[in-house]
Amino acid sequence: MKQLLYKEYRLCLSVQAVVFLSLSLLIVIPTWSALIPFIYSIIGILTIFPWAYANRDMEFTANLPVSKENVVKGRIYFVASLELLSMVWSIPFGCLRQFVLVPMLPAEAQAASALSFNFALYGFVFLSFAVFHLIFFPWYYRKPSGKNIACQLVSTFSAMVVSAIIVALFTAFPSWSTFLDSCSTSALLTQLAILFGGLILWVFASWIAYRGARRHFLALNL
Repeated sequence: MKQLLYKEYRLCLSVQAVVFLSLSLLIVIPTWSALIPFIYSIIGILTIFPWAYANRDMEFTANLPVSKENVVKGRIYFVASLELLSMVWSIPFGCLRQFVLVPMLPAEAQAASALSFNFALYGFVFLSFAVFHLIFFPWYYRKPSGKNIACQLVSTFSAMVVSAIIVALFTAFPSWSTFLDSCSTSALLTQLAILFGGLILWVFASWIAYRGARRHFLALNL
């Protein structure tokens, strides 16, 4: 699996994907909801599949001494690692936002941000990625090609809807943001609970998505 993941990084990581994944740095904008920039991460991931198809990666991988189920597993591991990297990349910019830029804003501008940089934010990011995985991978591997646009649009839109609902809730109930941004023990415990809950959902959703994608891919005659 290590070698297969290395192959994915060498042959399937496009410049467009790197650019879009790097846009998680937009978390630094203090008046934005901190959840918004991670939609670009999903868009960046989607650029991988047409790029790999154009380079005939599927045929190349099928000729390697690996099972078809490991082909699917390697791609899901690759996508999951990119999602984690985009989150790690955003952390220093989130710190700059929260501890330098936000304190410089007037009080009413600080309150305008629906969801700030904290542990809970990444739990919600994991949730949106989980929804993307559940829809995209099983659908894509029914007929993997660069022209499979419907699954890309539906999975991205679904992840965006989840993010929009979360942002709308924090906008409608600003006291939630105020509570999570406080330094109390209960706020920190709530943040950590949301983070680990989102992480568990992301791992479980990725496993379910892998099983569905594997079943469809094994049925294909390459």
